[in-house]
Amino acid sequence: MRDRLPDLTACRKNDDGGTTVVVEKDHFMDDFFHQVEEIRNSIAKIAQYVEEVKKNHSIILSAPNPEEKKKK
Repeated sequence: MRDRLPDLTACRKNDDGGTTVVVEKDHFMDDFFHQVEEIRNSIAKIAQYVEEVKKNHSIILSAPNPEEKKKK
């Protein structure tokens, strides 16, 4: 493996301290936030379905079972 320390120190000496960041919009962020919104909506739907399942599960478990009465 090649020693890169001299290259890095040379770059550091030439660095003026300023950093330039180029941001290209290209609708990337719009698409990203749209996907985030879709995922949040899906999570909300899943949470709603989970609550419905909990209610139905509770109703089923609390209902008397006629088959048990016949066995006794």
